[in-house]
Amino acid sequence: MVNRLKKGALIFLVFGLILSLSAAILSASATTTWVAPTRPMAVDPNIITISVRGAAETLPLFLGANMVTARVDQNRFPTDGTAEEVYARAVQSTFLGIAGAGVNASPDPYLWNFFYNTYAKANDLPLTEDAIHPNQQGAPTMADTTILPEYGTAGSLVRRPDIILGISPAASGATYSDLIADLPENKDSNPNNNYNPTLIAYVPDNIGTMIQTMHTVAAEMNKISSATGKTGRYGDPAQIAIDYENFVRGVQYYVLSEIEKNNIPKKTIALIDPADLGDGTFNAYTSQLSSGSAAFTRGGEYSELTTVNIVDQLGLVEENGTYKITAQQLLDADVIFIAGAQGASMTKDEFITILVDKYNIDAQGIRGIPIFDAFPATVFGVVMNSVENAIGFPLFQGFIYAEEISINPVYAVAYYYEKFYHLTNAEAITNVIAANFQNASLPWGITTSLSQYRAADFEAKLLQGKNFYEANEARFRNTLAAWNIGRTADAGRTGGDTAITVLLDGRSLAFDVPPQIVNGRTMVPLRVIFEALGASVEWEPATSTVTAKKDDTEVVLVIGDDKPTVNGQTVTIDQPGLIADGRSLVPLRFVGEVFGADVNWDPAARTVTITN
Repeated sequence: MVNRLKKGALIFLVFGLILSLSAAILSASATTTWVAPTRPMAVDPNIITISVRGAAETLPLFLGANMVTARVDQNRFPTDGTAEEVYARAVQSTFLGIAGAGVNASPDPYLWNFFYNTYAKANDLPLTEDAIHPNQQGAPTMADTTILPEYGTAGSLVRRPDIILGISPAASGATYSDLIADLPENKDSNPNNNYNPTLIAYVPDNIGTMIQTMHTVAAEMNKISSATGKTGRYGDPAQIAIDYENFVRGVQYYVLSEIEKNNIPKKTIALIDPADLGDGTFNAYTSQLSSGSAAFTRGGEYSELTTVNIVDQLGLVEENGTYKITAQQLLDADVIFIAGAQGASMTKDEFITILVDKYNIDAQGIRGIPIFDAFPATVFGVVMNSVENAIGFPLFQGFIYAEEISINPVYAVAYYYEKFYHLTNAEAITNVIAANFQNASLPWGITTSLSQYRAADFEAKLLQGKNFYEANEARFRNTLAAWNIGRTADAGRTGGDTAITVLLDGRSLAFDVPPQIVNGRTMVPLRVIFEALGASVEWEPATSTVTAKKDDTEVVLVIGDDKPTVNGQTVTIDQPGLIADGRSLVPLRFVGEVFGADVNWDPAARTVTITN
């Protein structure tokens, strides 16, 4: 264990790490109001449009696609109450803080006009119809299939977006394929007016899959741009996706390079749920649990490259998706994160009281260590299955190594808002930082002041990390942090000569890992194809088993096994599922036909056509 110096070694008791969206916004903006637009913004039809929900809503803000839908939320996108009440909540929305009047390099007009309409209603002014459609389906991965009677279809389809992100079947089993096929233009006799959007699965399993999703959406935007001339609002989205990946990798490898260069011992961290189990133990977590949500695993992702997890140090054994650690063992950690989404929300003093009074932990020892009990709020929080989660890397690293390494978490977040939310107004960045950090504990010597902040200084750290990674790539290959830095989209993503196109009922499917030909069979990422066909999917990582169900058909397929079962009956396939680029791929023809679809392959066009 690292020696505990007065300001060097830290214990962080972070009860506010896992924030619900509403809690994040309320804590970020309880005393902060933003400037609402006082006039509507015209919509440029030459900008690519996208339908998203919930935590996926930050992705189009990064890449510059116009967001035509958003999840109903009375703190973020308020709709209920009097006009005055709605407007009062609207001007406290963090979304307005990053996209409102005069702060964004190129605001999303649909988002802008939503907030304009709240102002217009409160002031008896005409409304604009060019505003986002709030929808009821909240899960970012799932289809929004709630029919709006006035439009005859779901809110996600009203404006016929170019891209639909998040295509898993709804709880009812309905899919976008069903709704799209039922649109008037797709039922008439004119084939030239058919609506065929690009369907993309939103895969927030971990930061790596969210990086892949960023690349996938960016590549599909560029395909649409090549075909139609439409663009994003901020230039090449593929470059933005690369910059995003560079941010994630650069932060981690900058810290690791400083650790190695200066012989800094890696600190030991404990990621725990603060809920008292009553027997002197707490639940502890890593990023590699066999099950569990981002609420329990993100902290491991943010820190595992540069620290030692106490679970590994003590050799703890997983029990039902968690590890049990004693109160006494916690004293062997240099950093403790209270990170249980379902755990008790408590102050640092309350947690210390449990340790001292109930479990006889040395009071002087634990009280003599600096304690930080709240992370800053963000639009979606640190672990809300959003691409915004990347903020967690500098927050964790900056807090853990505040004394040893120069990485200011406040500056890192300022850079993030400037780079990926495209805030060009210095005052706006200052205001967002002040709002988000107003209830947060900061490392010793760090304030929310941006007087010394320079984007170029932070970029130099990212470049140092990138260069360190590239110089030592062989060391990191096949490790948890082996994702490439600054990769370019491959042929499968860019639609080059070797790309394979998959059309489902005339609509192009997008994959985070491109389809491959293996032993004469087309292999595709399993979740995308199963969900696009309307099947529910369950994945068991411990046994590499996928179970997919649709109507009366259940398929159980084990990666690497050529004998899946269909409704309990064993069948033989000539090419078993496999792992490629960290994703599980399955034979497309088998999957399609087992659920009753017709599958055809055009070798000249390298196109698979599925009729569902």
